[in-house]
Amino acid sequence: MTPDRLLELYDEFSDAPGAVERLRRFVLDLAMRGMLAEPQSGGKSAQELIAEIEREKKVKCPYPVERGDKPGSLLFSLPANWAWVPALFPCRVISAEGKNVPVKNLLATGPYPVVDQGKTFIRGYWDDPSLVVKVQKSFILFGDHTRETKYIDFDFIVGADGLKIFEPIAVYDKFLYLAMFWLPIESRGYGRHFKILKASWIPLPPLSDQVQIVAKVDELMGLCDELEAAEYARSDTRRLYTKSVLHNSSRFVDFGGNSIGAGSMLIDEINQLSIEKGQFDMLRQFIISAGVSGALSVGLKCDQSAEVLLEETRVKKLQLKQTTADSRIKSARSPSNADYPGDIPAHWAVESFENLFLFIDYRGKTPEKTKSGIPLITAKNVKKGYLSLKPREFIHPSTYPKWMTRGLPQYGDLFFTTEAPLGNVCVNTLVEPFALAQRVICLRPYHEIDSQFFTFVIMSSHMQTYINSESSGMTATGIKSSKLKPLALPVPPLEEQKFISTRILSLLKTCDELEEAVNHRSSTRVALMVTSLAASLK
Repeated sequence: MTPDRLLELYDEFSDAPGAVERLRRFVLDLAMRGMLAEPQSGGKSAQELIAEIEREKKVKCPYPVERGDKPGSLLFSLPANWAWVPALFPCRVISAEGKNVPVKNLLATGPYPVVDQGKTFIRGYWDDPSLVVKVQKSFILFGDHTRETKYIDFDFIVGADGLKIFEPIAVYDKFLYLAMFWLPIESRGYGRHFKILKASWIPLPPLSDQVQIVAKVDELMGLCDELEAAEYARSDTRRLYTKSVLHNSSRFVDFGGNSIGAGSMLIDEINQLSIEKGQFDMLRQFIISAGVSGALSVGLKCDQSAEVLLEETRVKKLQLKQTTADSRIKSARSPSNADYPGDIPAHWAVESFENLFLFIDYRGKTPEKTKSGIPLITAKNVKKGYLSLKPREFIHPSTYPKWMTRGLPQYGDLFFTTEAPLGNVCVNTLVEPFALAQRVICLRPYHEIDSQFFTFVIMSSHMQTYINSESSGMTATGIKSSKLKPLALPVPPLEEQKFISTRILSLLKTCDELEEAVNHRSSTRVALMVTSLAASLK
């Protein structure tokens, strides 16, 4: 593989989604298959290198390395003088127990860089020399939770926990880094991945081939960097144009209820925009934001005002408190329009989560799960705007009445995720019995509202920013009920709520249809890319 050939491949599928990232992966695959190294005469073979590693490890690493089972179905043929070895065989594990610093305490500058398992290479700095991990030549770092792989050739301090440290033995350290970086370790979310790494296998070439491969990969990755920089520059231009189209075109908010006209205008605009996923996401968010700011209901006349609706809601809340003596129902201050982060029409009002909804909160506990029984709705089921029935989890029928003692969710209630992920929201569309798990709050309206409208409000970009500003936590951010309850929400008249949610749903459906058509067209470019890469491997 030469730089010229890489450019030829890129030219063939540069319009395909993630073209540069696919090229990087392609380069690594070529490297691990021995297709970037010219055969060398002399020097140590892979078998001789393995013997040397074993001799050194008897001194440096007296305990046995867990090699795991060879995943034969995942292996491919290697050059004759190469070998498959367990990923951790050419290194020893370095312990930094007790030598880490919480990332929340880090300094902006300081004498010692702090490296953790996050994507940012250096997380911050610290000033305690007793915590420094000394690096004689180089270490390879692996994030147990994140799978991030880093090459380190300087003294550093470990940030937080979850970081695994390896010292290469008798191999070219940069090749071992590439091999670990190449490993296709499947994500377990925020679960641990070190066991997967220990059970993985990597190709081990002779030392001379390792040096060759690293030099070639550096050259090709440098070219990928240039292609990526050029692509970013083009994308920035397209994104600026897209924003200009969306924010300056009054036609998006003047459809007059004509869904056919709305679809036609969207097509006209889309044909002028860069066709990529980010543009459709931006378009969807624009539509939602336009709706919840009143731009899609200009001129609509409603019989009931927002203030009358809120007064009726206050009465319903007080009546429920009096009839149930529910300690969760408390009097709370109503926010002012200035408390809400977005712009709303003058005839709208604002009210807090707490004054609009009863919080039915099952956080802090996890019921025992069974293979069948009553469905369990968890944070995994609450998506951005819809309720998914996958994954399917259950509790035993006998557990259901003991568990659901804080209140039974009703059709039309809102489900809100408080963490992992924070801020997902959807309308409950289930009528059959089900249980609610932790990290999900059920929001029960005190009075009649359009639940879909408030789902869109919470999904809007300014509301998500508003919620995140009240969140806490370093690894997995979340929000406490006490922080969520006083946040302000816009409240139009009920008739207008229903009108807006119907308009948004219609426009989002049009976006889905357009994106499906675009993806169908771009799939030919992706197919061409895959064919080209496969042909180059032969």
